[in-house]
Amino acid sequence: MDSSRRQELRSVSRCLSASMIVAVLGGPMPASASPDVTTFHRNPQRTGWDDAEPSLTRKNVSSEAFRAIWESPAFDSVGGKPARLYASPLYVDRMRVTAGEFARRTFSVVLAASSNGFVYAVNARKAGSVVPGAILWRTKLGKPCYPGFDGVNTGVLSTPVVDMHRRVLYVTTCEDQYAWKAYALDIGNGRPLPNWPVHINADVLSRAGVAQNVDQAASPQSDRPSFGSQRGALNLSPDGRHLYVTFGESVTGWIVAVDTVKPAVAAAFASVASPHNYAGGIWGAGGPAISQGGGRVFVATGTSFGGLKIQPHDWVQSVLELSDSKGNGFVLRGTYTPFNYCATAAVDIDLGSGGISIIPDLDPAVTTTPHLLAVGGKQGNVYLVNRAHLPGRLDQRPACSTDSSRDASLLSPKAQPQFSSPGPLNVF
Repeated sequence: MDSSRRQELRSVSRCLSASMIVAVLGGPMPASASPDVTTFHRNPQRTGWDDAEPSLTRKNVSSEAFRAIWESPAFDSVGGKPARLYASPLYVDRMRVTAGEFARRTFSVVLAASSNGFVYAVNARKAGSVVPGAILWRTKLGKPCYPGFDGVNTGVLSTPVVDMHRRVLYVTTCEDQYAWKAYALDIGNGRPLPNWPVHINADVLSRAGVAQNVDQAASPQSDRPSFGSQRGALNLSPDGRHLYVTFGESVTGWIVAVDTVKPAVAAAFASVASPHNYAGGIWGAGGPAISQGGGRVFVATGTSFGGLKIQPHDWVQSVLELSDSKGNGFVLRGTYTPFNYCATAAVDIDLGSGGISIIPDLDPAVTTTPHLLAVGGKQGNVYLVNRAHLPGRLDQRPACSTDSSRDASLLSPKAQPQFSSPGPLNVF
């Protein structure tokens, strides 16, 4: 791989934008680095880590090489509303286009999905007469919901995920009258696969009988078919059989598993058994994180103003560990709740806004806690937790506290300035 190609791959695999794709040229990408970025923060564990990533320095980001090198056309507007990219673009280094003007040709491709319900494959590198930024295919999923999130159309808000083995892009969108749908698109041409999309709403969960942690007598969210916002990035089970989709914002949170082989809702778990004040949303941009070995699913929940209620099976402001298996669906296996959740839950200081990152396993010869995760939220605290043994109970959260030294995460023995005692690390 020549150095110029490595430079371009490095840039487009990290592009960010509002209504178009802009590629920024940085330094060279090491040949050992895999350029494909098929999910949010590079992997199902949400680490964002690349072993071959060179360090950013003042010198290499202030050089002339750090500049825009191409941009796509502006993406489609709908109803006078310009497109917005809440979803992070993804990148596939070698993708064969199978239909349309560019059929039977292979390109380096950025995959992007917009708030207006469009999905695009954008050429990332000059290929013969095809210039960088050219749109190789576009797919319109459906009329986006409006009024929507932040005063823009609510089509795609979450980062899709690519299954490279099946050559499929999974994406969710809100259509028409706040109906959420999950699509599986052929990455070669953008066309939906047979039997897709899958509808996800309260009626579907009730008919399927797959929802866990639900008080059936309360008919949870039967009057809220939108489930709030679907902002959390999508993720896949290790075998690719289940697509994980989270819902929330200022509503009861849900995680839903969609069977990708026989397209249908396979399982679901509610963050609050008896909904109240619409709290517990799973809305952080990272969505669910999945452990590399055992395939356990981890999510972090949030709150809303006045979102505190002390009751069993209420997991507002918590980290949840779930197993997912055929026949059992989602089963709660572990929990963690910060010491001050009562105070933060009352004033909309979401734990779940930052998402979970599963830290790669450490050498057990040098630590007694080699299996860790980190999570942080609006308060600016970062909590380091032993994911092999989450410290909480399975029926209810611990008693509220104002003593940071009683937090059940892994604490430094040194007093933290913001607490004047041992406690979680505060980063801002």
